[in-house]
Amino acid sequence: MSGRIRVHVVRYADCKNLVMRYIDPVTGKPRRATKYVDPQTKTETSTGENRKFARKLATLWEADLNAGRDLGRCCTGWQQFRLRYESEVVPGFAVRTAGKIGTIFNAVERILPKVADGKLADLNAEAISRLQQELRAGGLAETTIGSYFAHLRSALVWAVDQGMIPSVPKIRKPQRASKGGRARRSKGRPVTTEEFDRLLQKIPAALVEWRKLKREAQRQTARRKGKSQRRTKTDSIPVEVNPAAVESWRHYLTGLWLSGLRLTESLNLYWDRADRLCLDLSGKRPRLSIPAEWEKGHRDRLLPLTPDFAVMLLTTTADQRHGAIFRPLMPSGNRASAEQAGRMVALIGELARVVVHTDPRTGKVKYASAHDLRRSFGSRWAKKVMPAVLQKLMRHESIDTTMGYYVDLDTDELAEDLYRGYGKQGCGRAGTVSGTVAESRTNPVVAAGDLRPCEEKSCEVAAVGFEPTTRGL
Repeated sequence: MSGRIRVHVVRYADCKNLVMRYIDPVTGKPRRATKYVDPQTKTETSTGENRKFARKLATLWEADLNAGRDLGRCCTGWQQFRLRYESEVVPGFAVRTAGKIGTIFNAVERILPKVADGKLADLNAEAISRLQQELRAGGLAETTIGSYFAHLRSALVWAVDQGMIPSVPKIRKPQRASKGGRARRSKGRPVTTEEFDRLLQKIPAALVEWRKLKREAQRQTARRKGKSQRRTKTDSIPVEVNPAAVESWRHYLTGLWLSGLRLTESLNLYWDRADRLCLDLSGKRPRLSIPAEWEKGHRDRLLPLTPDFAVMLLTTTADQRHGAIFRPLMPSGNRASAEQAGRMVALIGELARVVVHTDPRTGKVKYASAHDLRRSFGSRWAKKVMPAVLQKLMRHESIDTTMGYYVDLDTDELAEDLYRGYGKQGCGRAGTVSGTVAESRTNPVVAAGDLRPCEEKSCEVAAVGFEPTTRGL
């Protein structure tokens, strides 16, 4: 229930002063007071016995309640709630988490203007259901909607603790949102070695394309401002590729491929800065020191480097081991920012035609990105180490993430193992029911088209121990 609050002045036989009274729109219970508290100065004013004076106080209290200025009556305004939450709670979260909270708050204000201009209590179950519907109609995935509403629910729980609302409204979780403990279908996949080579080959073309896209963006900006921009002779001159820039991007992509670092982490990896991700060469083996403020899990970590990544870094001579380890250069000659690096890697993936995901609903194609190189790192090492070790290398919070994304063997490789084993063992050989098959004189290689039912009418499996002899299988 929601609506404008009306405050009335009534007299009770057992009360000397006149009483201000209204019905709480959230709980439906009456609220009474004989004193008006100014929300700014906190000054208390008694109603007394003068009805005209008491009505003036009731008018002031009514205005405070409807504007959300009264904190003690579960009628806090949405804007006041957002201001307090973003100033008192959000600064303790990671940057990306704060961004998600801001996104869902902006969606509330865009889709539910009545809530934005009114009270936090107006964000009831009905309003939340409508918000979900509008976000879904906007093309957001169910997992994204579920993530946004998890942050919204946490904020509402905090509001309950602060006395802003009596209880958290019911938030129905999207039915198709992925649940914990299950392998999630990601919007990417590991990049193969052949595809990675294609990425390296397309670096020069990507640097040229970046310069062309920048020029076109400048022309469009000029058009929007009403300025005419002619094509000059310099536009027809081929863009020269800086060999140093090409080599810097080859070094950077190889580092992403071998390290498994996230994009922002890789650009904050230094030789000699303890306040950032730093290479530690003081031990027997090279290690990676990660401060909590630069790590997604917000934990201080000290991890060993994988041997191939350590070999790559140690090829740098001692006199060059200072400053940032990766310095990808843009066509302008400046070091790429995190945003520019992400866009450049995506452009390289598009030019190399490395498709990692196709949306089944819209058909939209996603090309290889920096995070797909991280997936490749996990996929390679999943075949060499145990899941618990891989979890530490990938720095996953949950082992389910590690298992769901990386540990499962590729289907084609598993199929090759099955056919290779079938070709070695064949049919009609003696062995145990438990699966141990005796060696045969011949081990023919069986292709997919050569699979035929066993021509013999009976295949005998010899008995071992207490296992019975089985015929006619």
